[in-house]
Amino acid sequence: MRGAFRQILNDTALMERIRSLEPDLMILFNMPGAREFVVLPYVLGIKFVFLGPYHDLHGYRVPFVPSASPFFLTPFDVNEELDLGQRIKNTLQNVALYLINEFVLSADLLSEFAPAKPWMSVPDMMLKAELFLVESDHILDVTKPLLPNTKLIGGTASSQAQPLRDPFKIFVENSENGVVVVSFGSSIVNLPQEVADKLASAFQRLNQTVVWRVNMTSSDPGKVMTSMWLPQNDLLAQAQTRLFVSHCGSSGQYEALYHGVPLLCLPLCCDQYYNAYRSSSKGFGLTADVFSTTDDQLYTIMAEILNNATYRDNIRRASKLFRELYKEPQAEAAFWIDHVMKYGGGYMRWAGQDIPQWQFLGLDVLACAVGCVVVIVSVVRVVSRMCLGISCRRERKLKSE
Repeated sequence: MRGAFRQILNDTALMERIRSLEPDLMILFNMPGAREFVVLPYVLGIKFVFLGPYHDLHGYRVPFVPSASPFFLTPFDVNEELDLGQRIKNTLQNVALYLINEFVLSADLLSEFAPAKPWMSVPDMMLKAELFLVESDHILDVTKPLLPNTKLIGGTASSQAQPLRDPFKIFVENSENGVVVVSFGSSIVNLPQEVADKLASAFQRLNQTVVWRVNMTSSDPGKVMTSMWLPQNDLLAQAQTRLFVSHCGSSGQYEALYHGVPLLCLPLCCDQYYNAYRSSSKGFGLTADVFSTTDDQLYTIMAEILNNATYRDNIRRASKLFRELYKEPQAEAAFWIDHVMKYGGGYMRWAGQDIPQWQFLGLDVLACAVGCVVVIVSVVRVVSRMCLGISCRRERKLKSE
């Protein structure tokens, strides 16, 4: 990513184009690995807002305890308390993330491209955001502490559906027992042959028909429709859709929640494991390892979700709650962006976002406390030595007499 940052900052035509627009606000995508883009609005002197699925407790300076806030890349059961081993692991992971944020994410780009600007670390630049919009919520995700300038808006990919068009429309209408929608995200259409074969074998045994986003030709197009592209949100909104088989990316997961479709989560990497476990632990579906699970096991798992109404009832209940509380996430995001453009976000900030990191962590107070203890111990030690010396001299004097 560092190369991309340099390419943008070196593009004088692009930089001048942005300046000529005189934008009032810049929206930055917030994900680990992309935070250094904050250098761009800082160099240009433009106000900015962060938008993304990452609820960055460290980056927003949210006071929290790792014993109750699971690490964002660690699978966990949201219905259970973390045991001692999990709390230790969670704490170490949070400490490691903190060290990476503070000492690996440097602002050398700032020194290189804007030497006249006051030096500031990337984490400190992030804290200058007018607002943090997080594509998350307390219905799908675990409950986490919030600050006033952090707004949970749910998944912006989820929305009301558009009417289906052919060939998807006619395929869904001809599905007597319902439809299973399958997708591994916008960038994965080529699956390992072994994985594709066992998925195809499991799909053939289902009573439902299947719409699958994959780069392969179906051997039975009437049963399994394959395509390089799917109108995923529109398919999930159909009354005939019974199951969503997904790698469990954040956007697809929220589309399933919005439309109340149970999930079979087959995570592949990164935050997908976290997303999968938060979904299955809330009873919205099940999770499996697509590489180690056999075709028989995949069929059994899908049949369990399709035939057990508990999963469908759980996610439909959550869907109603989500729609009532978050309505249209895109509209919610637009409202808050308009709001900070009009009023600014300063009134929502708290003191912890404006003080140096060492003050936020209370290192000065800790140093003062340690200093006081050292002084007290030193005084006690000196007084003890003096008293001991006096006592020894008296004892020697008494012996000599």
